[in-house]
Amino acid sequence: MQENIVQISSSQVNEDGQDLTHTPLQVVSDKEALVAYDAYDWARDLASLNTFGMSGGFYIRKGELSAKYAESNIMSEEENKVSLSLDVLIDKGFLGLFGGKKLSRSFDDISHAEAKNIIRDIYELSEDQLVDKYN
Repeated sequence: MQENIVQISSSQVNEDGQDLTHTPLQVVSDKEALVAYDAYDWARDLASLNTFGMSGGFYIRKGELSAKYAESNIMSEEENKVSLSLDVLIDKGFLGLFGGKKLSRSFDDISHAEAKNIIRDIYELSEDQLVDKYN
């Protein structure tokens, strides 16, 4: 059985506040993802949010959008706090409308440690387990 590939990227607002620079990151384990998360310039991100009203973020996707997947976007909210959205799709259901099994959940004002726990879960848990845990 082939493991799901986890894709990670980050983006930050350019110095003029007009555009975002996206950076795909090559990581193969949750430990590498957490190192990348810690290396992300959260202070710059928060400064961009306060100065320009927009920020970048840290993005994770496991699986493909056309099938089962788990996706998370993490963005600065205030010093040492982030907001995190977690979207998980297990089954689109009939016509993508009926009987699907999915989860969309937002976590506001969470610590970096709490966000890192969710990152670990994305790596370690199946999509079904993520829905059961965070539903």
